[in-house]
Amino acid sequence: MNIYILDCYNKSIGRMASIISIILKRIDNHSLYCTSKLALVNVCFIKIGVKLLNKKYWRHTGYPGGIKYKFGYNFGNSILIKTILSKMLNNRTSNKNILKRLLIIEDLKDINKDSQYINV
Repeated sequence: MNIYILDCYNKSIGRMASIISIILKRIDNHSLYCTSKLALVNVCFIKIGVKLLNKKYWRHTGYPGGIKYKFGYNFGNSILIKTILSKMLNNRTSNKNILKRLLIIEDLKDINKDSQYINV
């Protein structure tokens, strides 16, 4: 299993999301089993602006008048990155499967020593 490590320490969330989406699209997973993963480290130290925290994320339940709102400050950093990436990618099924390659790890102890670091 190939694991690529990307450090998010003191980086902007929007710029990191665009870099992450490019890297996830270019990881080779031509085999039946997706063996390559991208691991994000130090997600709790990522820069998040006030505009993004006050943004409304809405969904519809399917019933009349069923619009539900959540603000950005109600999400954790890892969930906020995943929602930004899902909005960035198209709604095709291949792009939905791309998010399965993303790992968010708090400690580097859980990663094998054979992994590759990506400098951004």
